[in-house]
Amino acid sequence: MLHRSEHIDKHHSFWLPCKIIKIVGKTIDEKNAFSLAIAQAANPEQLAKICKELLYIYHYFDKVFQPKFESESKNSPNASDKIPLANNSRTICVAFTALAARYHQKNLTDKDITSLISSPTSPEVYKMLRNLGDMKFLLPIKLYTDAYKAALDKLFKEIIKAGTKNYSMERRRDPNLTANSFLQSDKNYYDILKDHWDDLKDTIQETFANV
Repeated sequence: MLHRSEHIDKHHSFWLPCKIIKIVGKTIDEKNAFSLAIAQAANPEQLAKICKELLYIYHYFDKVFQPKFESESKNSPNASDKIPLANNSRTICVAFTALAARYHQKNLTDKDITSLISSPTSPEVYKMLRNLGDMKFLLPIKLYTDAYKAALDKLFKEIIKAGTKNYSMERRRDPNLTANSFLQSDKNYYDILKDHWDDLKDTIQETFANV
């Protein structure tokens, strides 16, 4: 259980970002450069805390949220789209949670989100994404608590709802499209952000309103 390990600290953290942050780049050199930039973006203690939190978020999605969500959604009119989308959405749920946390802490702005959507592979976007600033944590809520889990539930459900809408529209054009194939496209994730940003932003603000 790495997210509970006492050995993930400022002295043992540098390997973690490469395991839990998607590596961007078209060539091996570009991917290596991106990984190095991420590792150099923050101090070791900052990386250790944030990586430990991300590991817990992954664990929570797999072991708690996903089976509960499937059980609660099985009789929904759009279950045939929503459940497959949700079952394959771990990566976008974690990515959106990290984005939401950074947006709430003003580490990312509306202008940054617009740049991410319009030019996701530009050098300026890489520079913006690896700048963690003074962030000491992702969610401003104590880890492992019920309040932390409730915040994850709210953020996960909102990005899944938005993603299901886009996936359902794409399935009308291509009935053979699978949720896995849909979510493998980075463009589809950016389209979800673009198409539903107002609602997503409202949910971010509601999630952290009382913390």
